[in-house]
Amino acid sequence: MAEPDERELMYKAFKEALEKGETPSFDEDELIEIFDYASDNEDAYIRMEVLFLGARLYPDSEELRMRRGFLYCNIDQSLAKDFVKDHSQEQPSALWDLLGLVSGSSDSDNPDDQPTREDSIKALEEILATYDKFNDEEVIQFCQAAATLDVVDWLKDNLDKVRTHVTYLPTLLYEAAQIFANYRYFREAMNLYDELTENMPFEHEFWYAKSLLHVELGEDQECESAIDYALALAPDMPEYIMVKARVEMSKPKTCELGVAKMKELLQKEESWLEALRYLDVYWRYTLESEEALEYFIKFYPKKPLDKWMVDRMLYYGAEDIDKILDNYCELSDDTSEDAWYQWASEYALIGQFDKAEKILDTFERHNGLSAHITDLLYYKLRQNKFDEVCDTLGPMIHTNGQSDLEFLAPAAALYVVALAKTRKLKEAMMIADIYCEMFENMSRDKRMEDILISRGSLMIMQRVRRICSGFRDRRNRANPFESYKVEDLLFPTRYSL
Repeated sequence: MAEPDERELMYKAFKEALEKGETPSFDEDELIEIFDYASDNEDAYIRMEVLFLGARLYPDSEELRMRRGFLYCNIDQSLAKDFVKDHSQEQPSALWDLLGLVSGSSDSDNPDDQPTREDSIKALEEILATYDKFNDEEVIQFCQAAATLDVVDWLKDNLDKVRTHVTYLPTLLYEAAQIFANYRYFREAMNLYDELTENMPFEHEFWYAKSLLHVELGEDQECESAIDYALALAPDMPEYIMVKARVEMSKPKTCELGVAKMKELLQKEESWLEALRYLDVYWRYTLESEEALEYFIKFYPKKPLDKWMVDRMLYYGAEDIDKILDNYCELSDDTSEDAWYQWASEYALIGQFDKAEKILDTFERHNGLSAHITDLLYYKLRQNKFDEVCDTLGPMIHTNGQSDLEFLAPAAALYVVALAKTRKLKEAMMIADIYCEMFENMSRDKRMEDILISRGSLMIMQRVRRICSGFRDRRNRANPFESYKVEDLLFPTRYSL
């Protein structure tokens, strides 16, 4: 295997040749090294280009063919399954056996389905028994197979056995540690990184990985120690600086230092968004809305169709938020009414009905509302926009029949409350009388959800009727609903009648 620096140089040379429009000139072994390096760096483009070139220059290469199969497996398991069926392997190979296993093409007691847990473990143990030593790619794919087949616990318990098969132990330790961390075996992953840093103390990636594990384990002091080691070896890595800043921001004495580091990271293209997310948490905690808005106004143009960015502009009160919401609604792929309602309801839950209304009103103007029109009107009602509620609901309430009762139940309740609050007591009583009778006689062959909603609406209108009746008996010219807040009329536990 080529040394790490050599692999990186070949990778860069391959990439530069493509950028110049030239055909890269590498032999088969070098292409394999470049492919594996691109895989380590999640560069799908270079992986594909290597395979295209390899298929043309070295069509009989079994190593490149197997890597093509694993790439198919990453894209779609059925593609890998067809690939295995269409190609044969002349020599026994651990990689080919692993590809057949993860693609569902290997022999098992249920060949038409995914292998059972027992089948998967048996197959992995057979591969261990069949092949004495694994190269780096075989080690990586063996560990990945355990993850794909959801038997990571077996890998954890049998890692010592796998150790005896590897030619380069750090590859196994690093790959297994990553997988264990993904499966929340944090302590087991930490033990492997401890071994790696003990034997390779100048590899800053390992110290960085340890710092993240310490975060998961709630070990703040150990996290800071690990990230300090990483920064000593690679002081300019933005992701390392970010961990250090997070640690400092978590402590009152060093919080300002951490905030300053985060603000510096805002200047870097690869880290500004994540840094802004951490600063957002800080600004909300310290109630520094003005400073937060200044930064979000600055960075919003970078991602105008990012929902989180738009939401923060709404949260902090951007003056042109109506234009921002319109732009997002017109140009983004976020066209689900339910999704917009969930977004609005997050603000309604904390009593910010003005923001909840803006969200649903934007969607209604661009796409129309069907299932959540009453939610929009409820948000208006909670802001005392009684005339708007009456103007919208009046035609619906007066023209729809009993066939729309499930929709009309909450709508009629909102309408009656709005009428009462605007002193239209005679109409409020009339609507309440009509719909209370309709609800009392509604069919019981309804969904439980519809029955409960209708019953809640009935209680609201009955409460308005009782207040109106008492007012008529007293013959008082004052509005009896003046002293009632909207929530007092909507929620029976808030006010005793």
